[in-house]
Amino acid sequence: MQAHADSTKYAPSITGAEREIINRSLLSLILAPGYRVGTGTIFDQYGNDSGQVDIVIEQPFSISFPISSDQNRLFLAPSVCAALEIKSNLATQGKKAMDKAASIKELFRTSVKGDDFHFLDEISIPTFIIGFKGPSTEEGIENIYKSFSNKLIPNGILSIDGAIFYGRAPGQNGFTIARGKAASLFAFLQCVTATLQHAGSNEFKLDEFQSLIGKT
Repeated sequence: MQAHADSTKYAPSITGAEREIINRSLLSLILAPGYRVGTGTIFDQYGNDSGQVDIVIEQPFSISFPISSDQNRLFLAPSVCAALEIKSNLATQGKKAMDKAASIKELFRTSVKGDDFHFLDEISIPTFIIGFKGPSTEEGIENIYKSFSNKLIPNGILSIDGAIFYGRAPGQNGFTIARGKAASLFAFLQCVTATLQHAGSNEFKLDEFQSLIGKT
């Protein structure tokens, strides 16, 4: 929060990049070696893409393609363990964050045929929203979620200043709600850990993207 407070004196375009770097660096320090944390665009084997995503956690033993730097990359949906959208204030940017989360959740991590049955957690990319400022109550977080019947809602929302986390890991029944700065951050990290364990079992097949060569 102090780093965020210090950055508010600068232009929004600069502070946005700095907040992204801070969070990406934090995750890079916490995650086990092998995971790559970057920013960029995710696309699936059907040619759909997410647009620019703040933070992408890529599973080990997969590939992604650098765009303008090692950190700004083009990610293949099957290789993505989790995606995070970072906002300064969820009170004013909550809808924008939810829209971005929906564009990520619309992508397919696995090939889906018309007669196939898949659980949503198996085919969608786990997505989280982090707000430096935001609600401090369950009701406030639920107002951002709007409807829990929407299949495109994010897996979790962490309000740092509000000291609350509300979310679920893939395969988990029900949502975890944690309050307090330490408890909410711990619950978020625990949820991300469970998410990585779940998503890491996804099979990665590069040949599924062969038809897209020359189209992107």
